[in-house]
Amino acid sequence: MKKFNPWAFGMLFLLCFVYFSISETDWSFLFLREKVKTKAYIVDTKVGYGMRGYGYMQYVYYIYVAKNKVYIENVKIGKNYEWQHIGNTIEIEYSKSYPEKNKIIKFNNDHNNSKYEVFNLFHNKSYEKIFLIKNIFLYREYNFKNHLIKEVKELYEIIEDTIIVSQFLEKKNYKFLKRDNKLKDMESLKVFKLSEL
Repeated sequence: MKKFNPWAFGMLFLLCFVYFSISETDWSFLFLREKVKTKAYIVDTKVGYGMRGYGYMQYVYYIYVAKNKVYIENVKIGKNYEWQHIGNTIEIEYSKSYPEKNKIIKFNNDHNNSKYEVFNLFHNKSYEKIFLIKNIFLYREYNFKNHLIKEVKELYEIIEDTIIVSQFLEKKNYKFLKRDNKLKDMESLKVFKLSEL
């Protein structure tokens, strides 16, 4: 009887690990036993080089709500998919037990019909963005190199012309005034202007 070779097992494990690391295959289905379907919304996209520097890869950042909590995820997609735009919806399934685990079912190229708004505030060496998508509030602050330095994702409700965010900057029921294509922070008095999409 041949002896078991631990080196062969180790090499097989290493090869499997490398393959799964570089593969575009979505393995999240392993976590999805009880599934819940919902829509996610693309809030950002970036472009990177493809395998070995050839072609391109698109990094898609999307947001969704599960169990009254907001989640933001990202996925790397290749040229097999259509070019994705901010505001596109994605049909996903997430795990009822682990809502952060999700699987993309379908990308929808529907950003022209998507009801979302983006407000910007530019500074000398940084800028801030606020996304309003359905009942989701997403705040992002970037430095001058376009690197994300702060992010807040919460649910909001709107009463007349006042947007009430469940929690923002460690304060509950934070308020913004939405009027004349502008969003005014009622605490700091900063004014964000609606972006032309």
